[in-house]
Amino acid sequence: MQAQVCDLLNSNKIAQKYYIFVYNTNYVSSFSVWNTIMGSSLLTMPWGVQNAGLLMGIITIVMMGGLSLYTTHKLLQVQKKHGKSEISSFN
Repeated sequence: MQAQVCDLLNSNKIAQKYYIFVYNTNYVSSFSVWNTIMGSSLLTMPWGVQNAGLLMGIITIVMMGGLSLYTTHKLLQVQKKHGKSEISSFN
């Protein structure tokens, strides 16, 4: 019985019937992640500034922007030192 279940799960018919394989480019995937992050953060920004106060809200936004800039800079340094310079290397 267990062998039959394993054979059934490994067959192409099950994979073709229940799984949909969609090929996305790096640009589509990146835009999807960006859209998710920006959508949720833009909706919560007014609430956060209201709870923190205007001055502290602005300070927090500037600090988080600086942290994001620093993180992006470090990621680009690591990619330049250890990674390939071609975008197509991710395919």
